[in-house]
Amino acid sequence: MDHGDRKKNFFGFDKGTSGLLIATDVASRGLDFKGVNWVIQWDLSSQIKEYVNRVGRTARIASAGCNLCFVMPNEKGYIKYMKEKHEISIHQKSRFNLVSLFEKKIVEKAKAGDAQSVTFRKLKAIDDPDEKQESLHCIRQMITSIMMNESKTLKDKARIAKNSSVRAYAGHHASLKHIFNHMELNLTEYARSFGIYKVVHQTMPKSSFNTRLEEKKSKKPLMGKRPTR
Repeated sequence: MDHGDRKKNFFGFDKGTSGLLIATDVASRGLDFKGVNWVIQWDLSSQIKEYVNRVGRTARIASAGCNLCFVMPNEKGYIKYMKEKHEISIHQKSRFNLVSLFEKKIVEKAKAGDAQSVTFRKLKAIDDPDEKQESLHCIRQMITSIMMNESKTLKDKARIAKNSSVRAYAGHHASLKHIFNHMELNLTEYARSFGIYKVVHQTMPKSSFNTRLEEKKSKKPLMGKRPTR
């Protein structure tokens, strides 16, 4: 996105009465949006300065605000790290409680005619494994139907976003590799979070050491008979 389009989106978001702005860390510094109630961090930051800048887009000048971070099971050490290293408390919320709230909002929007009608099976026991899987299945079905009806452009953008996110994940700071270990990523599930439901065959980015080692090996002369002309 060029500077003009970015500026147009920023001003449009700032002037609107309600809205959702999806942005990279470009929007985490130097921008003062009024009335931002929520900051949602899809990818966690390994730098405390970046984390503070992101959260700082809400709760501006004596106003209240909330921050929501998506934490994968293999990243739970991030919560302890932020508490012990930077004295920042992150309170854990079950994703299934959030799913239940999401279902409620979708049903309300559908009744008001502001969203596609979606039928959910009401969760009876939020801690029951079968109930959890049923809930996730309903969400996935809805996303799949949306992606099927969208243009090829949106699907291509989803693939580009997923690939970019995977590369960024592999680039986390070395001191936090025990938390953000890209070798532990389930790439199929990771792709599904971007609305991509085909089987994913992808090799994770290799470390620079291994890359240099393979380059050296490839430069070694091959042993054997010289081909005849």
